[in-house]
Amino acid sequence: MYKFVHQSLDVDRHWVFDALIATGARASEIICLRYRDIGVTDAGIRYIHFKHEPLDKYPTKLKAYQEGERMIPMHSILMKDKYQELLNEGSEGYIVNHSTTPSSWSGWFKNQILEPLGIYEHKSTSLHSIRNTSIDVWREAGVSAEFRRAFVVHSAKDVQDKKYGAGLKMMPDVLANELAKVDLSFLS
Repeated sequence: MYKFVHQSLDVDRHWVFDALIATGARASEIICLRYRDIGVTDAGIRYIHFKHEPLDKYPTKLKAYQEGERMIPMHSILMKDKYQELLNEGSEGYIVNHSTTPSSWSGWFKNQILEPLGIYEHKSTSLHSIRNTSIDVWREAGVSAEFRRAFVVHSAKDVQDKKYGAGLKMMPDVLANELAKVDLSFLS
């Protein structure tokens, strides 16, 4: 499937697909990323800052509102030259020049990828299922449940992670150490 997506010349579609795999984010979060959502820590770790800003000039919405905000380090798969060009193209606006409506992306994925490959299953395979794949890949790589929850902003089981401090989701340098365990080279 990965090679099938990357056969097109559409770098925006490549970026969305790879960002979904590398971050475990929801499609609505990736397609509404803005140039200013990409940052670099003092330690030099490049990250994506998922923010809930529904009233912004370029709005972004997170399912859990402010609770869903997080700073996720960029996996090396998102550091390819073609993506660096894409990310450096502008300073304002959305990174992706296609629709910011998740249903249009879901339709593209179903009609242009899943159905032609003969792997579409109603209510089983979808653009959102890439999120599940990411979690499974992290699990296989030995990324602990605590870190997996931080990446996808699932509820913490520990009261201190729920109530006290910023938590792992706002520590891209710490998350980067765990993300380094994840080998996505099998995709290319």
